[in-house]
Amino acid sequence: MTSQLGFAAPPTAWQDVVRPEGRYAALPSRGRPLVIAEDDPGVLRYLRTAMVTRPPRSRLPGWPYVLAGQGLRVPGVARLLPAAAVAPPGGGRDRSELARFIGEGRWRLLVLLHSRDVDASCVLLLFPPGMERPARAVKLASGPSAAARVQAEEARLAALADGLGDRLGDSVPRVVDVLDHRGFPALVTTAQPGVSMLVRYHRGGRTADRPSVRADLAAAERWLDGLQEASAGPARPLDLAPGTMERLAGWRASEPAAEPVIERLAGVRRRLQHHCAPTTWVHGDFWPGNLLVDGDEITGVVDWERSEQVGGPLRDRIRFLLGYAYYLDRHTATGRRVRGHRGLVAGEAGAGVRYALGGSGWFPDAVRAFLARAVAGCGLPADSVRDAVLAEVAAVAAEASDPGFVRDNLALFLALSEIEP
Repeated sequence: MTSQLGFAAPPTAWQDVVRPEGRYAALPSRGRPLVIAEDDPGVLRYLRTAMVTRPPRSRLPGWPYVLAGQGLRVPGVARLLPAAAVAPPGGGRDRSELARFIGEGRWRLLVLLHSRDVDASCVLLLFPPGMERPARAVKLASGPSAAARVQAEEARLAALADGLGDRLGDSVPRVVDVLDHRGFPALVTTAQPGVSMLVRYHRGGRTADRPSVRADLAAAERWLDGLQEASAGPARPLDLAPGTMERLAGWRASEPAAEPVIERLAGVRRRLQHHCAPTTWVHGDFWPGNLLVDGDEITGVVDWERSEQVGGPLRDRIRFLLGYAYYLDRHTATGRRVRGHRGLVAGEAGAGVRYALGGSGWFPDAVRAFLARAVAGCGLPADSVRDAVLAEVAAVAAEASDPGFVRDNLALFLALSEIEP
């Protein structure tokens, strides 16, 4: 949950890998594209069916996005969309193993620039000619910090494949290669099938529909059950996500709320360490934006750069709930009640999380039941949930690079920490 759908990433070197003879559309605009789509029938169909959705806090109503999806059905429509700015012929292609790989395979491209993190990576989805779903995904680093994260993800995926590959099936990407691109690594993996749960979340009032929401929660629970059964290890004390305190300390100078959060978090950590639970592999950023689904099953889990082989069993479950609840009110005007959730009024960032954890109604009831099953399955007492939630909210704030998102989550931590257990 370190980035949000609807914000463009900083410039990257993706321009050097597109085929110079191809035609590419920039959506929603040439100046701040979120998606670069090649004018190819398979690519455009995938874009229409798996990606087009109204982003949170969009000033436009839902119908223009419906029309956009319908418009992508029309042959040649990509030529009417803003053209992407690509590198001229030559560019940096002669210095790029990745560019040669794409050219030799005649791969068609869909470039995703959704992250708003500083020094973010971008993701390339590669389609074989004539195919309607990607066969390869590439995480392309844009700078030194992103390069370190790409290399870390390659190591973690390799360890996953060695230890758990057979038991997790095709839901986890498998490393195909690491290629050089202008001195930075490009991680090539298999592409996972399905539609992003976050995209589906933002479509057609899904979060107002009780059976749909319960199906999403159940899908996440089943997949995590499988991961934890396959990777269960010896019991250890619960703790914060690695590096949380250190990263929060880095925000002290610019964010006044960081100091009281750090002070309260020290108590949270002490209390957590009184509880022991079996360790497990932890994804580290298990939220709807990193999950692919088909029907009511998770078919892919991506973005493993923050994963740990030995971690606390509550972290992924809580991270999923935080990410799911965070956007409940993001399509509702401030001050209005959110459709399907009578107890939730749209407002400041984190209103959906506060409602999920402390409100009344069918959704908070489902969240509490989810958490109760989580702690019971680990042999933990019910009163450990509150501190585990606070620890994960702090981790979200610590991992973010956007000051506004950090500020919102620091404020959310302080608000939740004041609620009586």
